[in-house]
Amino acid sequence: MQLENGTLVIRPADAALTINEVAEKIICGIMDGGELSVVGAGSGIYLACASINFAKDIANVHINEISLDQIEIAGVGKTEVVSCMLTSKDGAPDMVKLVADEELDMTLSTGREGQVVSVGRGTSPETLLTLMLIKFATFRKLKVVAAGGSINDAATLALKLCKGSISKEAIGIDLIDLYPIEMRNDPTKKITAISIYLKKGAPTQYSERHLELLKKIA
Repeated sequence: MQLENGTLVIRPADAALTINEVAEKIICGIMDGGELSVVGAGSGIYLACASINFAKDIANVHINEISLDQIEIAGVGKTEVVSCMLTSKDGAPDMVKLVADEELDMTLSTGREGQVVSVGRGTSPETLLTLMLIKFATFRKLKVVAAGGSINDAATLALKLCKGSISKEAIGIDLIDLYPIEMRNDPTKKITAISIYLKKGAPTQYSERHLELLKKIA
């Protein structure tokens, strides 16, 4: 794990780190500069997301921007990344409103006629990718949800659709929401979950700040 010039990079080699350890680095980085960019690469995506979520829960940490992308990283190769721009200042996007607007015309179920795809350990990535393509033949938007370590798989699936050539039409990431949910086997504990909203017809729009950040770590 490397913290340098206002950027914290979490790589697959950092898998042995705990959420508490990474959250501590995030909070220290925010305290030092008021802002911090966090990048999770490959299997480090979940650790980055969970640590950010925990830091938000216990400290004055807000997500200004969150993106999923693919880049070439020295020593790692082409990999999926999550990038988050964090700040201690209030004024972050109103995610409750953004999610409500996104879901306004969606059928929020995982059934045959629903627009939600749940990524978990029980279904292969190939099956989920095919399911998403089938649903996109009918719907303009899909909501991909995952929790815990399955967040890595959800990010990979979303980027395969958006960055690969498997879809006949352009598909982009319209919104990403990161939040805690109760654990099924122990409601007293929480786990990090993600919702990735995909839209057919337009590629993902990335900010200049995001693109510059990825150039710095590539």
